[in-house]
Amino acid sequence: MKRFPALLLVVVSLMFAGCQAEVFKQNIPVSTNPLGAQILVDGKPAGQTPANVELTRNSDHILTLTKQGYRQEDVTIKRQYQADSTMLNAVNQGVQDGKFFDDAFMGVNSGVGAIEDQKSSGEAYVLTPSTVKVQLTPVGGIAHSGSSHGASHAATPSSEQTDALSVMSEFDHEVLDRVLESGKSGQSRSWKSPQNHWHFKVVPQPAKMMSGTPVRKFSVVATKDGKHLTAVYPAYRENSNDWRIGYPHQVTGAPKTAPVDGKKATFDALKAAAAGMGDIGGSKKVGGSSHSKESFGKDGSYSKTTTKSSTSVGASINPEGAVDLLEKLTEGE
Repeated sequence: MKRFPALLLVVVSLMFAGCQAEVFKQNIPVSTNPLGAQILVDGKPAGQTPANVELTRNSDHILTLTKQGYRQEDVTIKRQYQADSTMLNAVNQGVQDGKFFDDAFMGVNSGVGAIEDQKSSGEAYVLTPSTVKVQLTPVGGIAHSGSSHGASHAATPSSEQTDALSVMSEFDHEVLDRVLESGKSGQSRSWKSPQNHWHFKVVPQPAKMMSGTPVRKFSVVATKDGKHLTAVYPAYRENSNDWRIGYPHQVTGAPKTAPVDGKKATFDALKAAAAGMGDIGGSKKVGGSSHSKESFGKDGSYSKTTTKSSTSVGASINPEGAVDLLEKLTEGE
């Protein structure tokens, strides 16, 4: 199936013409716990949670959620290409235009151009996740006891700018990732930062699953020059040795649609169009000859007759046969 679109375009045409279409949009519900977080879409204000944000479907987006006293959360909204439906729409458009103008090549060009139009307008994509719900984490950490979600057991948000995590260097965060990845629950791990000379002590708690993602709470104590910072934070695993502070985002994927056999639908449409078309092609003169005949009349008059002949070759394409051949060439793909 991978070479099918390429073969189709090679057989029919490599040229197309497109026009600018209206950009399609999608509403994404966004909520946080607690409510009232500021929403930024690609850096621009878009209201407070809970809210529906309208995003263009022809590009990816970043949602930034901020609230005084809580850690910032960023959510990436990505495009998901709908290959089958895009191809089907393009073929249908080409078939309609080809029949309307009674021109097969115009129909092909229109169909190919329709693919690019759907991409530029966003019709070819859906955005995912389609809903976003985020549990915000206080800057100063959460309470030691309570449920793994921490929604009703969070510590009072702190307006203090310095917390145990904010004084960690890149090296310290890497050590923290390793502790959360393989550290034994209840056993402390201590180290001194070679970059800023803070002393850290981390104690990981047992991991629990939340929304299909491993989550571990951990306590951290940071000390330096008589200053003492302590807190408890949740963290969830994004990848191997890569943990993110906070709770996993509760998101819903792209809307499910019925599967479409794009290849079959394409050939069905092409066959329907080909059935109403005559052969495509013509003839071309490639050579010729002339012959002369001289004669004398009884009265002594003279006459000359010249006969010319030409040779032409013809080449025509039967649309139905071409579609059948293309379908056979792409069998098993």
